[in-house]
Amino acid sequence: MDLTKRIKKQNIAIMGNKTWMALGGVMCFGKWEVTDKVPTAGTDGKNVWYGKEFCEPLSDEELRFIILHETMHKTARHMQVYKQLHKIDKQRANAACDYWINNELIKQDARSSFLKMVDGGLYNTKYDKMTVVEIFKDLEQFKQDGNGEGEGDESGENQCRGAGTDGQGIPMTEGYPQSGGMDEHDWDSLSDEDKATLEKDIEIAIRQGRQLAGKMDGNKPRMLDGLLDGKVDWKKELAEFIKATMAGRDESSWSKLNRRMFHVGYFPSTISSTTGRLAIGIDTSGSIWGEILAQFIGEVKKLCAEVKPAGLDIIWWDMNVCGVQSFEQEQLDGIDQLLKPVGGGGTSPQCVADWLSLNKEMNHECLVMLSDGYVDSFPVFNIPTLWAMTTNVVAENAKTVRIEEF
Repeated sequence: MDLTKRIKKQNIAIMGNKTWMALGGVMCFGKWEVTDKVPTAGTDGKNVWYGKEFCEPLSDEELRFIILHETMHKTARHMQVYKQLHKIDKQRANAACDYWINNELIKQDARSSFLKMVDGGLYNTKYDKMTVVEIFKDLEQFKQDGNGEGEGDESGENQCRGAGTDGQGIPMTEGYPQSGGMDEHDWDSLSDEDKATLEKDIEIAIRQGRQLAGKMDGNKPRMLDGLLDGKVDWKKELAEFIKATMAGRDESSWSKLNRRMFHVGYFPSTISSTTGRLAIGIDTSGSIWGEILAQFIGEVKKLCAEVKPAGLDIIWWDMNVCGVQSFEQEQLDGIDQLLKPVGGGGTSPQCVADWLSLNKEMNHECLVMLSDGYVDSFPVFNIPTLWAMTTNVVAENAKTVRIEEF
């Protein structure tokens, strides 16, 4: 059987498997093809390519692993959400995404023998429950030098490409190889039209897969719940988004640790601060007040102390931009005491998109919109955007997280 027919057969097998059938909608979204143009396999977040020479020798279990690996890149929107990490260090960003995916696949498969990780796949139990950004930062210790050798600890226990098992017979790798993982990640090839609709298209595909799983008595992975309605730790998601889009613009990145912060965790030592500005759009139609606003701004303040943007612009909006409060870096520590909300009638977030376009010279890196989601429409913003919702509303064209508990 040729490779194209084998992949079709394994797609059907995955969609008939109770553990994985919920991913069927995303698997069917976009196009896939067998090609000689990629050395292993790859995706641009919508379409998938399978390298003929690499995939032909794989067993059925390994081929299913590759198919689901690429599907998970699409499902989690890795090519869109973590593009800034790719700009910082392509190999490390690829590896961080692969570690996250492979941990999920192995954990969900629960040693059922339906999947088998391909040789060269990156996996380590230490990354279980870590986010992609946390893994990315941890991998700094394995950054390749000019000879392709890792910079692990002096004991040699954590050297790049070292291998062993997790105690249960599952291969485990440390660090990342020069390729940055077992597959190719195309971060730039999608058209502007595809990028504008991808978030909504993936959401629809996830919902279709969940509906299929429901009818077939299949499993519904918790990960899909979080991707659909934001039922996750909103503080962690907010931190993940801001760090991913604004990380690494200072020269220090995470390569030099701040020893004064060892008692609370690992933080970088800032050598220079060259990040752009952070934009926060706050809906003033009436529902975003009191404790909600206080806790949200409290989290933003803590993140500003860590990420150190050049400045912060808080945009108060309803039907129009009613006011903008701009803070420079040295003022960020006191933003929670200086808020001056204005507005209160109607909700049309297009006014924020227009304001950002008119003020693009301010160099905003990303935007966070705090709202109840009851708006006239969801515009396409010209910078990475996260909607922090106080209701179950899911934004179109951008990632959504629900602020559920205070």
